[in-house]
Amino acid sequence: MTQCITPEMIGLLERLCNADGAPGNEREVRQIIANEIRDVVDSIEVDQMGNLIASVTNGQPRKKVMLAAHMDEVGFMVVKTGDDEFFEFRSLGGIDPKILPAKTIRIGKDKFTGVISPRTAHLTTTEERKSVVPLDKLQITVGSSHKKKVVPGDYACFDTPFVASEGVITAKALDDRVGCANVIWLLKHPPADTELFGVFTVQEELGLRGAGVSAFRVNPDLALVFDTTPAVEPPLLDDDDLNVQYNVQTGKGPAIYTLDASQVHFEPFIQLFVSVAESLGLHYQLRQPGAGGTDSGAIHLQRAGIYSQSISVPVRYLHTPRGMMRISDWEETLKLIEAVLNKLPEFDPREK
Repeated sequence: MTQCITPEMIGLLERLCNADGAPGNEREVRQIIANEIRDVVDSIEVDQMGNLIASVTNGQPRKKVMLAAHMDEVGFMVVKTGDDEFFEFRSLGGIDPKILPAKTIRIGKDKFTGVISPRTAHLTTTEERKSVVPLDKLQITVGSSHKKKVVPGDYACFDTPFVASEGVITAKALDDRVGCANVIWLLKHPPADTELFGVFTVQEELGLRGAGVSAFRVNPDLALVFDTTPAVEPPLLDDDDLNVQYNVQTGKGPAIYTLDASQVHFEPFIQLFVSVAESLGLHYQLRQPGAGGTDSGAIHLQRAGIYSQSISVPVRYLHTPRGMMRISDWEETLKLIEAVLNKLPEFDPREK
């Protein structure tokens, strides 16, 4: 098998991650993708929601297959301005407030630098330092020269540089620019006898909003969804009270979904992925904590039902300013997807 993750692919991922795309404001990401695929696809369009839908046909199509990845990342929106340099904001997507104080962000189309303002230790009581500041008590501060240029409705994203070193990538928005990069690669290397639709969705972080609309529009025979999933982070302490502990780890290959909060995944699809991975000697993991969800949760409910399966790259520290993933996991994920796509023209998803 050929190597998928080349320096060019890493460069593409860097451009995608460094772009800002809070939910509802995916324009910058969408433009990068459109420019990257325009010369290799048969058609390209943007629907009313903002989903980008591209298609390419290779050979005599026997299956219509939808490949989906979401363009948006967790972010923020300014909701109120004050008389000074401080602004109220709200999160867009699931963000833990305890990670936010003192983080730098980029605000608005001009990307003004802001800081999520904590109260320093000098100005807090001992009791205050023991608790997490609620999100609605945090504010964004900007320089005095920019305070009149920031207005309610401005979007903001984490200000985090992309770094690739020693087989590891750290960046903001790996969720889900990795999936976007995978769909781009597959549109450039389409499987035989397949009508392939690459769909780059919007507002996944706010409830899978773009995926359902685009799946209804495409009406595929089968759908594959590419995302990221939380990987095991520092070990839990004995007294940690968690309802869920993810079983997926970095360095052990792609995560094949079996059950999450939005879907019981289809067993014939799971077995197809497992059998292909084992035949090629690829690492894989069965993701089964039951929490979270992907665009597949909305796609499989459209029309009379659409056979749909999720596969993710394990990433540590999702929904924070900096995620971390191994390039080897990304490589094996893309190789597995490519091999499965080549099997789909003969794949009968109906249960026997």
